[in-house]
Amino acid sequence: MQADMELSLSQHFEIERFNRAIEATADADALRSLAKQLLQAWHTQQAATNWMISQNKERKRANPKVGDRVRSRRGESGKKWT
Repeated sequence: MQADMELSLSQHFEIERFNRAIEATADADALRSLAKQLLQAWHTQQAATNWMISQNKERKRANPKVGDRVRSRRGESGKKWT
């Protein structure tokens, strides 16, 4: 997980709730089923995140901000070229 991303308090509680449910489950078939569901959810989340990133990049390419255009004309430092 990235350093600038943090889980909310409710997300921490939800994780703890699932951790306790997993610990309390002795049925191997139930654990296998849960593992498959979690794997599916994880990859679905990755796909959604990648889609959002690509949509954001396309939006930025189609509509660059005025500030971005000024910076690109002036260079990275923001100073005017002479």
